[in-house]
Amino acid sequence: MKLQTTVLFLLLGAFLQACEQEYPTAPVVGVTTGTDEETETGVDADITVTVDLNSDNGRISDMLTGVNLLYCFERDALWAGDPDSKMLNYLKRMKSGVLRYPGGKIVEAWHWDNPNGQFSQDSWNPAYNPSNDKADTEFMDLEEYMAVVRELNAEPLIGINITSGKKWKNDVQASVAEAKALVQHCVDNGYGVKYYYIGNEPYHTGATLQLSADEYGEEINRFAAAIHEIDPDAQIVANWDRNVTAANMGKLLNKAGQNIDIMEIHWYWSWGTASWDLWKSQIPMSAKNQWYTGGKPHYEEVQKFNEFAKKLGYDHIKFASLEWNIAPSANEQSTPNKFQMALMQSEMLMQFMEGGLCMATFWPLHYDNSSDIRYMLDAANGYEPRYTIDVFAMIAPLQGGTLLSRTTTTRELYTIVSKADDGTIRVAMLNKNFASRKCALNFKEDFSGKTVSVECFREAATAGEAQITTDLEPTFENGMLIVDMPSYSLAVLTIK
Repeated sequence: MKLQTTVLFLLLGAFLQACEQEYPTAPVVGVTTGTDEETETGVDADITVTVDLNSDNGRISDMLTGVNLLYCFERDALWAGDPDSKMLNYLKRMKSGVLRYPGGKIVEAWHWDNPNGQFSQDSWNPAYNPSNDKADTEFMDLEEYMAVVRELNAEPLIGINITSGKKWKNDVQASVAEAKALVQHCVDNGYGVKYYYIGNEPYHTGATLQLSADEYGEEINRFAAAIHEIDPDAQIVANWDRNVTAANMGKLLNKAGQNIDIMEIHWYWSWGTASWDLWKSQIPMSAKNQWYTGGKPHYEEVQKFNEFAKKLGYDHIKFASLEWNIAPSANEQSTPNKFQMALMQSEMLMQFMEGGLCMATFWPLHYDNSSDIRYMLDAANGYEPRYTIDVFAMIAPLQGGTLLSRTTTTRELYTIVSKADDGTIRVAMLNKNFASRKCALNFKEDFSGKTVSVECFREAATAGEAQITTDLEPTFENGMLIVDMPSYSLAVLTIK
């Protein structure tokens, strides 16, 4: 019996050591471990979050719940009833502060003054077949896009086609002239466009015209000069591969850094291997994948880029992600369900807030006739909303506030704390644990006189479905706020 017990302990020790190597236990930013909070506060809680109300870690951007509008799929009928259409109301609920248009790869074949509504068929291609063009009512043109932007009071973010002239006419100046005409049109019509993104994934093997870092840098310099001839205050957004400190990123910055205002990368979490079990094992969620083995949590990736750019002399460049989502899974069996998907997406958004990302646009709002569970709307079933919209709407009010410092006694509860200009405090809490947890929020002052409201996103009785409840009924102990967090749940507290 003694021998069996000894073997058991040896095996358990080896298992824990292996887990520790695969998933390091070093604390994440703002998180401490092993603190005896019960002794310090007199409150018996599973988890204690201590918030520094006097801290200031910068302003959380109000452009993190943006979306991609894929112009060729945005039929007029979807936006009918302006300003009361379902689409507009979804974006209003999420406080979408920026809208990327005309989308991603689509920009390679998009001509703003002559759109054909086709995803990738370029009218400048000599082999182009116009018989497949869509009617005007079947896509969103520039003016229709700007009407949505104005209704939302959002920032327009418009793409520049740098591909068609060189690819199909052997004349890059044709694309430069087109870009200048676009910017002039925006200026003449008072559209107030501040941001222009230069192409899309030029590094990718699937690009219509694949470019090296040096080649893309030359195009950035060329098109930035042309845009600034018309609008000197326009900001230029560039896009490169996921490794934020790779040699090619350095080449690109050294080539065109003086003309780049925002660098953005595309974050699709765990391409080909995304699953609920993998997400649960990553505490916190990581940008690591088979192509980027050095990936860290997204907030650390932002910091890595900022330090890298500063070292090269380009500390003016901000960081963004104009396409992000959970990536496709290996198969249907490992694909997260609707509830799980939204909870996973919520952590990415929270990490963007912590990292100080300046801009993020979720990809996509919807896609053609797809019912892909990762998208915000189920286009195959009447554009029914996914739970993603619900969790974004819950977290969105934290935008625009000051990011406060906090420490947490376990990494399994991920928190973001925001303080608004009017003093309202909002706390987003994500419980990545299979058990419910009694959580104590210690603000280092008596909060028992505050008014507290709580929204909680958690799984419903039917597997895969979710519910948003307001029945957590927070209490106070020793001036601390006590909330019982359900297993695998997201809660947002508003404290006034």
